[in-house]
Amino acid sequence: MYQSEVNECKANSIYIQWIVTYRCNYNCDYCYLHESGLLGRNNDVTPSVFDLGLKKIANNLEISKCRFDIMGGEPTLHPNIEFLLNAACKTGFNEVNLNTNGSLLEKHIKTLASYPNARIILSYHPHKCDYDFKKLVSSIVQANIPLEVNVMFPPNSQFSYNMYDYLTNNYNSMKTTVGLIMPLMYQEDEYNMLNDLIKNNKHNNDRSFVFVYDNCIKKYTNEEIRLYGLNVFKGMRCFVKYFTIDPNGKIDVLCNTNVLNSSFVCFDSTMSHINEIIYNGIVCENDKCGCSIGYNFKKVKK
Repeated sequence: MYQSEVNECKANSIYIQWIVTYRCNYNCDYCYLHESGLLGRNNDVTPSVFDLGLKKIANNLEISKCRFDIMGGEPTLHPNIEFLLNAACKTGFNEVNLNTNGSLLEKHIKTLASYPNARIILSYHPHKCDYDFKKLVSSIVQANIPLEVNVMFPPNSQFSYNMYDYLTNNYNSMKTTVGLIMPLMYQEDEYNMLNDLIKNNKHNNDRSFVFVYDNCIKKYTNEEIRLYGLNVFKGMRCFVKYFTIDPNGKIDVLCNTNVLNSSFVCFDSTMSHINEIIYNGIVCENDKCGCSIGYNFKKVKK
């Protein structure tokens, strides 16, 4: 069995996400931080740790191939978010993504618009959104900032279907992509509705993957992979290039915290180990691949 993404440029990219705060003004029950009990913890990255970590990354990795995501919680709650944005954008990453629910984003649009490598990944949470989401999307597009909108689909939310329909009809352009994220299990009727929505292919379909089973080639979007339960790669060697850093500066492979054992990003030995992982891969230990970016990376039989 072999799996890879059609877009080789993405497959060769290095993904780094830095969780700059665990605090959030939303409390979504499908948040990835809920399971770990970290959501809401008062622990923000300091500017000095962030700055040192960026320098180590820039000195040890092919920075032009790196996508850097500023994550939370809700990162715009960080008291020094403007410093973090400026520092990351100036480092030389191919992309700098601010992942946000958008509730506090408006005052940072001007800063992001001043950097050609800045992007916004905006999430719509139907039961939490307390501002004019459509107006914010319009402001970002008018500022000419590349935008990815992820519509969250908790069960039985007509708001999600309505917003998804509005966005795909108005904003699926080269610089604005719309996707759907399915964080929970569904009853059969809603499973069928989402299946139809995916097959209608109204969303921007630039995240397609090729699966090869015994010379039988099939192509799927990442939404289909999740919905159909195809994200099973346990025992395969994954050439993973996705790393996550916590507010203290400890870095791990996103899908396996045992590989780097939460070493600090500022250590030269850590960066050396990261390069080994990028070029040699690791054996998948997970029952399912939990992140759609993980589908990017080549996976081969051990």
